[in-house]
Amino acid sequence: MMADLIWPTDENGWPSFVNRPPAGNTVKNLTASFKEKTVANYWQWDFRHASPVVSQQNGKLSLSGEVTATNPTGMVLTVRPVSTHFDMTTTVSNANAAVKGLSFYGDANAAIGVGAMNDWVEFWIVKDNKRRVIATEHIKPGVPVQLKFSMLPDLTCEVFYKQAGSAWQPLGGKEDIGFLPQWDRSPRAGLHVKGGKDDVAEFSGFEIVNK
Repeated sequence: MMADLIWPTDENGWPSFVNRPPAGNTVKNLTASFKEKTVANYWQWDFRHASPVVSQQNGKLSLSGEVTATNPTGMVLTVRPVSTHFDMTTTVSNANAAVKGLSFYGDANAAIGVGAMNDWVEFWIVKDNKRRVIATEHIKPGVPVQLKFSMLPDLTCEVFYKQAGSAWQPLGGKEDIGFLPQWDRSPRAGLHVKGGKDDVAEFSGFEIVNK
């Protein structure tokens, strides 16, 4: 429903329509510092394929949990962007064997993203239920890494990474995201972790800026 039908208090008046915002967790520009004691209520996840464990304190959000055996993507904590042209950024604060970072998520078998694990970063894609690594680069171990996912108007995306004292570095090239479902469930953007159920991803901040 795009508007509410409002009946007047005057019995001789005419009803009118008043626009209402769309339902769901659609967001405009979003900056999350994770300094609050409770997790924001705009986050969503694919409950059919994932059972997340989420907490936040001292400026960090922790994400872990279990996924189904038929989920090659992993856990994604998402919001719905308002456009097809945006930058999404985060900082991965911890290092372990899990892939931790950003994803543009259509379904458990259709997603794309960038993540850090141990001493490297990777640009990855899940398409037709198969996961493939597009590009990788080594990073300094034990040092937080910033990640950026850029969605472009032509339905392609680019990813970047950087660590303290460096500029943004591209990882791979442009990738087409036209395979993500567009109609029944529009793609969501957000934080991602892929690992064992006890592997925790820690994020320091999250931002979406629409262009």
